[in-house]
Amino acid sequence: MKYLPLPPKSAPYTTTRGKLSQEECNRLAKEFRPTAWDLRYYDDDAFVKHHPDDPRTQELYQAAQASSRTLKGRGSGLSQADLDGGATAATPTAS
Repeated sequence: MKYLPLPPKSAPYTTTRGKLSQEECNRLAKEFRPTAWDLRYYDDDAFVKHHPDDPRTQELYQAAQASSRTLKGRGSGLSQADLDGGATAATPTAS
C-alpha cells in the first residue's frame, strides 16, 4: 500500500494563545525562556545540598513553587512539619 503525502497545512494552529500561524509559533518558541532558565546550572540536588544559603537556591525553590497554592512563596525553608500541619497560607520564610 502506498501512502500519498499530506498537503501543506494552510489553517492556523490552535494554541493556548489563540490561533497562530507557523511563523508566529516559531517566533514565540524562540523567544520562550522558562522561569528558572538563568538558574539551570544550579538546579541539581548536589548544588542545593552544598549551598543551602545561596540566594540561587532560594530562587530555584521560588520558581518551582510558583504555581502551587500551598507552597507558593514558602521557599527552601519549608519543612515536612509545615506540610503535615496543613499549612495552606503562603508565608515566605526569612532568609
